[in-house]
Amino acid sequence: MAKQHSSQLSNHQQTSTYFPSMIAEVSEPDTAMSDIARSSDFQNYLLMVGSDEGPRTLIASNWQPKLLSAYTNQSLLFRNQFVAKLKGQLLPAIDLQSLIFARENGERASLLTEAARASGISETLGLRVMYSKDIVYTALLSAPKLPAVDFPAILFALVGAINSFGQSGVGSSPSPMLTPRELECLKWIAAGKSSRDVGAILDISAHTVNDYMKSVFSKLGAANRVQAVGIAYRVNLI
Repeated sequence: MAKQHSSQLSNHQQTSTYFPSMIAEVSEPDTAMSDIARSSDFQNYLLMVGSDEGPRTLIASNWQPKLLSAYTNQSLLFRNQFVAKLKGQLLPAIDLQSLIFARENGERASLLTEAARASGISETLGLRVMYSKDIVYTALLSAPKLPAVDFPAILFALVGAINSFGQSGVGSSPSPMLTPRELECLKWIAAGKSSRDVGAILDISAHTVNDYMKSVFSKLGAANRVQAVGIAYRVNLI
C-alpha cells in the first residue's frame, strides 16, 4: 500500500510551483487557502483545525454553502475515510475515489458525492500540519482532476499561511540560537534538498545532517522539517 501511495504521489509531482502566500503576509485563512488552491490549480479548498481525538473546527472553505452544510450535518466533515487515513502520517495523501464522502465504516453518501463532483470536488489532495498533540491542521484541496503539483511547496505554503494568520499555537517563542552549520542545513532543507543532497553540498554525511536537524527541531519547538521551515520563515531565520 505504501509503495502504491508513493507511486501515486510521484505521478502527480512537478518541480516548480509559485506560492505567493509563502512570502506575503496573509491575515485571513480563506485568503491564504484561496492563494494556495489557485497557485496549484485546485478549484476547491477546506481547512479545519483541532485534535485527532477531540473536536475540530472548520476555519476556511469555498465549497458551495448547501453542499458544505449537508456534508457537515451528516457528520462527514471530520469523520470520513480519507481524513481517518491522514491521521498519523506526515506525507500528503491523494483521494481518487471520493473517500471524503465515505464514512469510516465504509458507508457512502452517494447523493453528496454526485453533488460534489458537479462542483468540481472529485479528486482530492489531503495534507496535515501537526504543531502539537492538540493542534492539528487538515487541509483538503480538490479538483475534477488532480493537477501536477509540488507537494513540499504546498506544505511549506500551508505552514507559512497558518503562521501568518496566527493560529498555530506552536513556535511562538522559538530560540533563534542555531549554530552556523544548523542554519546551513535548515536553509538547504527549505530549498527542497534531501539529507543526502545537503550532505553532499556541505561535505558531511546524511546521518550528520539528520543530527543537525534534530537539534534544529528541539531549538525551534518543531516536530518535523515542514514545521521547522515554517517557524524559521516566521521569525526571519531564513
